Amino acid sequence: MKDWIRIGLGLLIGGAFLLALTVATLEALAATGYLGGCLIFAVIVFVVGMIADSQKPGKYDGPRSNYLGTAYPTNWSEISRQARQRDGNQCGNCNSVHDLHVHHIIPLSKGGTSSLSNLRTLCKSCHGKLHPHMKID
Repeated sequence: MKDWIRIGLGLLIGGAFLLALTVATLEALAATGYLGGCLIFAVIVFVVGMIADSQKPGKYDGPRSNYLGTAYPTNWSEISRQARQRDGNQCGNCNSVHDLHVHHIIPLSKGGTSSLSNLRTLCKSCHGKLHPHMKID
């Protein structure tokens, strides 16, 4: 599923959830008095904020997981070494030999694998152009 569709659905569900919680909060305000209702409302705002944050793509957090948290294989260093060696230890776009990364052609988040047929070597600059939303180290 495309990211924008997933985020849109998450926001729609989150909006419906917020509406239901607002109604529940108003009922709680009437039943418990002002202070209890404010406490309940604060908890609801916190929960809704957490839901909204969970719908945003995260930033890249290192070589062992992708930005959505999908784990890389435990032998990633060996697989990536094989991919770089297969590609002549140079970027597949610009032929640079500096700051090489191994890129998943079909991202793990879209069902891709870490098999050599789904990997290509790119320099940091070219890799960053393919992932402008991510911090590439």
